[in-house]
Amino acid sequence: MRWIVFLSISLLVYSCANDQEVKLRNFVKNKHNLPNPKRFSGLGHTWTMSGWFSKQEANEYAYPDLKTICIARKNIGYTLESLSLYLTIEDFNVEELEEVHFIQGKGTKFASLKQHYLDRLEASNSYSLFRHSIPQTVKNRHGFKVQLYHLSLEPLEDYYTSGNGFLAVMQRRNEYVVIQWYGSEIANAYLADDFTRILQNFD
Repeated sequence: MRWIVFLSISLLVYSCANDQEVKLRNFVKNKHNLPNPKRFSGLGHTWTMSGWFSKQEANEYAYPDLKTICIARKNIGYTLESLSLYLTIEDFNVEELEEVHFIQGKGTKFASLKQHYLDRLEASNSYSLFRHSIPQTVKNRHGFKVQLYHLSLEPLEDYYTSGNGFLAVMQRRNEYVVIQWYGSEIANAYLADDFTRILQNFD
């Protein structure tokens, strides 16, 4: 599924206006940072992010289905529907990583995994111009090697919506994790530091 679909979803479809208005007011009041930090855990990892996020269960009828943007079988998705924010975390096993490395043929498995996601995102958005930043290194307090990309979509036709997000690829010894974050361009202009804090404290 093209991730542009996620980013074009109207806030009104997913949440009542009152919830949206309350969260937006709190977001602004908190100096454009997501409030209520909580400790989350899953896939053998722990991290801190806003308690406004809720886990998307596999059997839950929800759109978008975040599993469609994941490659690894071990994955989890979180949504903050009132602000149209979506987060996925994937943990790669040896076989999955070897397959990606074979397809990409880059010098290292880390390099192959990064390129695989960038190629996949570009190929899935034929109606938009896909761009990504140069990788930014994020210092993780537990020793993960982390590289972060800022992603953007510029629609080629007026009736498509622009998109915005982040892609982070992590390595800790032989463990590889990919985290994707998507939302509106306006929201992500303020939320890059929120996502960076997740990466800094991810274990």
